Amino acid sequence: MVFLQRIQAFAKLGEKLQELLTQPTNEFLQILQKAESQNPWFTQENSKKMLANIAQMLNADNLQQWIESYNLPEKPAKTIAVIMAGNIPMVGFHDALCVLVSGNALVAKLSSKDAVLLPFVFDLLVEIEPEFADFIHIEHGLLKNFDAIIATGSNNSARHFEYYFGKYPHIIRKNRNSVAVLNGNETVEELQALGNDIFDYFGLGCRSVAKLYVPRNYDFTKLFDTWDGFWNLTQHNKYMNNYEYNKSILLVSGTPHFDTGYALFTENSDYNSAIAVNHFEQYENAEQLAQKLQHDSELLQCVVSSFDIDGVPIVRLGAAQENKLSDYADGVDVVRFLTTE
Repeated sequence: MVFLQRIQAFAKLGEKLQELLTQPTNEFLQILQKAESQNPWFTQENSKKMLANIAQMLNADNLQQWIESYNLPEKPAKTIAVIMAGNIPMVGFHDALCVLVSGNALVAKLSSKDAVLLPFVFDLLVEIEPEFADFIHIEHGLLKNFDAIIATGSNNSARHFEYYFGKYPHIIRKNRNSVAVLNGNETVEELQALGNDIFDYFGLGCRSVAKLYVPRNYDFTKLFDTWDGFWNLTQHNKYMNNYEYNKSILLVSGTPHFDTGYALFTENSDYNSAIAVNHFEQYENAEQLAQKLQHDSELLQCVVSSFDIDGVPIVRLGAAQENKLSDYADGVDVVRFLTTE
C-alpha cells in the first residue's frame, strides 16, 4: 500500500466519523452504549467528543501537511506493538495512526477499559481501505514477533515495560500531568474554557489540568462562578463517589479546601491529584515559576495559560484536549521514532 492510499484512507475515515456523529446509525449508537456499559467513565458524550476531535484531526490537508514533513521512505513494513492506555476513550488512536500512516503494521494490545471503540474504528478503516486488514492485528494474548514497541502506562507499569521490552527499540511512557497558570486577568470566557481543560473526560486524561498556579491571594470566586455548566458531573455516580470519598478525607484530616459541590480544590505542591480534586499553588514571582516549569518539564504533559511563559510551550485555555496531529504524548515524535529505528 503506497503513501497516498494511506493518507486518503484516513481522510475518508475522518469524513465517515463526522458523518456518524451528525447522522448516527443504529450500529454506531449501539457501539457507544456498549462502550459505556463496559466502562462507565466512557459516557456517550465523552466518546463522541473524542471521536469528533479525531475526525477533525483526520482532515486531508492536515494529514498531508503533517506527514509530508517527514519525507517517509517507501520500505518494507516493520511490525510495531502498541500497548494502549484506557484512561479516556480511544487514547491509543494517535499511536495507531502514526504506525499505520508511516507504512508499518500494527499489533495493538488494547486496554480492557477501552476495548470497544478502537476495534469499531479499525473496522471502519478496513472497510474504506481493505489492504489495511493485513496491517492491523489486535493481540489478546502475549505480545510476540514485533520489531519495536510503544507502551503507555503508570510509573509502576513502565518499570515492567522496561524490564520486558527494554531490548527492543521502544517508547515507554510514564505518568504525566497538566497544569494551568493564571494571572487573575483572565476573561469569563477564558475561565469557562479552563473548566473544559479540568473537567472534560472527568479529568482522567494526562492532558487534563490537575493543578492550578495562581497569584498570591487569588480570588477563586470569579473562577467558580463561571463553572455552573459543570453541575452535570453530579449526575455521574462513579465520579460523585470519588468526590464524596475525597471530600471526607479532606474533612477528617482538617485540610483547608474549596468545595464547589462537584469538585474540590486544595493547596498542594503535587502535580498529581485524585479524581474530583484539583490542586493549586500560589506564586509571587513569574520568573521563578517559569524556571520551575522548565525544570519539571518531564513531569508535565502540557501547560495551559492565556499568556506566554518564558521557555515554556503554552496551550491556550480550553484547548488542552484538542489534540493536533503533531501533539505527541510526552513530546516524543512517534513518526520520527518509527522512521529512524
